[in-house]
Amino acid sequence: MEEYNAPIVDVSWSPNGELIALYRDWPDELVSVVDVETGEEYVSWEGAWGPRDVDWSRDSRYVVSGGHQHLHIWDVERRNPLVPALEYSGTMTVLSWSPDGKLLATGDSVGIVCIWDSSTGRLLNIVNSGSKVDGLAWHPSSRYLVSSGHDYAINVWDVAN
Repeated sequence: MEEYNAPIVDVSWSPNGELIALYRDWPDELVSVVDVETGEEYVSWEGAWGPRDVDWSRDSRYVVSGGHQHLHIWDVERRNPLVPALEYSGTMTVLSWSPDGKLLATGDSVGIVCIWDSSTGRLLNIVNSGSKVDGLAWHPSSRYLVSSGHDYAINVWDVAN
């Protein structure tokens, strides 16, 4: 594998096991995808300032990255954004793709949980968990989302409502 000139803040295996997505912090500030077999960089994107998390769609076609005031959904095969960068008011701390691939959930440093349409980038719902969001996990049906954070509790959200 390649050695980088910047700290690697987060990594994620593609579900098919062929690629690794990673975020290279300052001074690079890039989201990169690396081919596991060759160790070479397959693609990288600039303009992804401050991601705290990267995740893959279940079909290994898309990478999502989120951080300081932006959410990015990248089309790996086409090597460009699936949708324009999505504006975000805070600092995203965690994100998660739903098992059915239709939704993205993000949590931030002030307790806001957002549900996004993964194909259009449209914001569908916003809820306040009450404290910094550290964890998100989807129910296998993609109907429920659980969040955890600094309030010593978990919240279960029915995203269908």
